[in-house]
Amino acid sequence: MKYLRIFILYLLSQYANAQGCVTPVFTQIPPICEGEVVTYTLPETSNNGIMGTWSPAEIDNFTSMIYVFTPIQDGLPESPCFESTTMSITVKSPTEPTFTIPNICEGESYTLPTTSLEGISGAWSPAFNSSVPVDNYTFTPAPNSCSNSIMLNIMTTPPTMENPATFANIGPLCAGTNFTLPSSSIEGVTGTWTPAPNNTVTTTYTFTSTPRYCVTPWTGIPMLVEIVPITSDTISISSCGDFIWSANNVTYTATGTYIFENNCHKKTLNLTIINAEPAAALSFDGIDDHLQIPHNASLNMEQFTIETWVKWGRSGAAIDFICGKDLEQMEIHTGGELNNNIRFIPTTGVWLDGGVNTITPNTWIHLACVYNPSLGLAKMYVNGVDIPLTNNGSNPLTTPVVPSSTDMIIGKRNTSENFPFEGLLDEFRVWNRALSQAEIQNRYNCEIPTSDCGLVVNLHFNQGLAKGVNTAITMVADSSGNQNNATLNNFDKSCGNTNSNFVALGGVTSGIACTANTILPVFSALPSAYSGTVVSPLPQISNNGIAGTWTPALNNLATTTYTFTPSIGLCGNLGSTELTLTIIPCPSGQTFISPNDNISSGTIFQKANQSITATNKISGGNTIYQAGNTINMNPGFEVANGAVYLTKLLAGCN
Repeated sequence: MKYLRIFILYLLSQYANAQGCVTPVFTQIPPICEGEVVTYTLPETSNNGIMGTWSPAEIDNFTSMIYVFTPIQDGLPESPCFESTTMSITVKSPTEPTFTIPNICEGESYTLPTTSLEGISGAWSPAFNSSVPVDNYTFTPAPNSCSNSIMLNIMTTPPTMENPATFANIGPLCAGTNFTLPSSSIEGVTGTWTPAPNNTVTTTYTFTSTPRYCVTPWTGIPMLVEIVPITSDTISISSCGDFIWSANNVTYTATGTYIFENNCHKKTLNLTIINAEPAAALSFDGIDDHLQIPHNASLNMEQFTIETWVKWGRSGAAIDFICGKDLEQMEIHTGGELNNNIRFIPTTGVWLDGGVNTITPNTWIHLACVYNPSLGLAKMYVNGVDIPLTNNGSNPLTTPVVPSSTDMIIGKRNTSENFPFEGLLDEFRVWNRALSQAEIQNRYNCEIPTSDCGLVVNLHFNQGLAKGVNTAITMVADSSGNQNNATLNNFDKSCGNTNSNFVALGGVTSGIACTANTILPVFSALPSAYSGTVVSPLPQISNNGIAGTWTPALNNLATTTYTFTPSIGLCGNLGSTELTLTIIPCPSGQTFISPNDNISSGTIFQKANQSITATNKISGGNTIYQAGNTINMNPGFEVANGAVYLTKLLAGCN
């Protein structure tokens, strides 16, 4: 050791000789805590081997000081020079550890922090117990931490129960209705619900309050949200004028679709408002609807015409009576043995059939039936067209109409077999005369507003409102002036009814009045004739169906103009007409020779005004001679077989 020190001194001397005096070097003693037991000592020898002493010699553990090191000089010439040095040792004041302790609920699991806010580590005693409301706990810092122990008084907070939470009930709700569960109670308690809202099924929801310091969360009484399935129904209504819907007591005046939701029930109204349209025809239901005209003298007639617009609602062989006054008297019906036939029975045993497809079902047609037994006249016209009739009865067309005291019925037969009519009628007219075709054609497509020549019954069916409430109407007024009003029997006449009520769109447009045009009889021109020729009588009925008489009497010897006057002279719209028959004079004499020199039986003789000369013979059969003329028998005239032959010569020149 001695030699080592000598060697170090030698090195230091060499260094000092080169650099000057040597300064001792020491490892710095770290700061010490005030009052701390000092474990450090001031070294007697520096790090670079210089020995010496310190002043003061001991470290003071309460005061920061500067300590001076004085080297020991050997005094040898070869010894280096040593300088004094100092060391400053800091004495620190102990640190007071601090902590932030949160509010701790009684019984809560909590661990006291082992490191202070200053970073001082340590330990607590006793061990923390949150179930104790109040207690003192000491924190002892770790050794050499230069800090003091502290004592904390820690109080725990007793837990409390969350305030009760109440909520307003939700629902019942209709399925599909969105809803939100409240985020806070009426008392202001916030929280959450489970499960999530569901608007399709009824569900029970549970509320849990939001956790708070030392407050036990509250789970309220479960809330039941009832979800009601949505139901619906639809009604379709026809109403007249307006409609009050009982579902919501609202009055509607327009056609449309309306919806009313009552809770979870949806009502739909398909409303048709029937406009206040004037009626134009009468609909028969085919069950029991009919009209009845009480009998009076005007309904007994020797000849008549019945006409009406008809839209038959059935087809085929169905028998639907349009009208009748008595059994087989003034009857008209459909069907029978022939499909879509019209049978006209003017009187007993006269059954007149128009034939198959006389009437087109479900189509408006105008039908007119005419009967005049004095002329053997029976006609049926469909839309003004003459329909050939077949008499399938046992009596001729000259069979008279027998007077009857029975009421006239429209829409069924006046017997135990009703044969009710199904369909529509418009413009029903009865005349006490046989109308001509021209008259029918002139007025079937219009209305006769009031009276007319021979018009006994005139029903327009223009009363009330089409499909409206017509229950107050009990009869159809007769416009003919004869007061033959028709009582309505069994018709429903309620709002919207189209099968037993007045309706619109009749056979003719309501209000279109017929014009009083003069109707002239129409005849074909007469062919000319030779004087004396036997000519056919002039026709008593015109081509357009007008009956009448001619003046003067027929003359086949001279050209004459004849005037035709209709039989019903009171009808102002029937005019007269004239026809001229031209008579051609015959030659003064003619000679006729048969092609085979014989004038045999069956040969048509031609007549001259004066005489016929037979140049040969008459043989075989009889020829009747017309009085007032002569036959000259020339020489050689022979009467064969011993017979006498008389020859009838045709009148006229032919």
